[in-house]
Amino acid sequence: HEIVVEITDDVFRELIEETVSLPHTDDAFGWILGIHRIALEKFSANPGILACMFGLAGEYQEFGDVWKANAHEWNVNVGRFLERTAGFSKTQAKSMAYVLGAMTEGVIYQSLVRGTEDLVKIGKTPEEIAEVISVMWYRAIFLSAPPSEKLRSAGKHFVASG
Repeated sequence: HEIVVEITDDVFRELIEETVSLPHTDDAFGWILGIHRIALEKFSANPGILACMFGLAGEYQEFGDVWKANAHEWNVNVGRFLERTAGFSKTQAKSMAYVLGAMTEGVIYQSLVRGTEDLVKIGKTPEEIAEVISVMWYRAIFLSAPPSEKLRSAGKHFVASG
């Protein structure tokens, strides 16, 4: 039990370190997609760890603590991005980051842990799931579709006209 908690924390900590180290550029969609690529690659490569984080966080305090601490750090980083890139106030950025994080958590859980058929139809690979989440984030933040030339596959379902 203790070893699994430690491994879970290590995996999540690596994810946070990799996303925090992404350079901040003027390419908002590129940054959003970059953090989600890292998250989806890390989680899909460690499905047992992901299942522990989702399945045991409610039952075992240690898993809940790992999830809360690392999700909080992820959200703080996203909040900084929102302040800098979207011009949100600190309070707005913080609230938006938490909501976006919860949305992302739900899509990752439904896609990678539960294998929800409706989501799997939209995106099967970690890259496709990352792109779908990124398009939804971009639309929520900037109230417009990301540049279509930045999309490779699954995200195009959300930006195509008519």
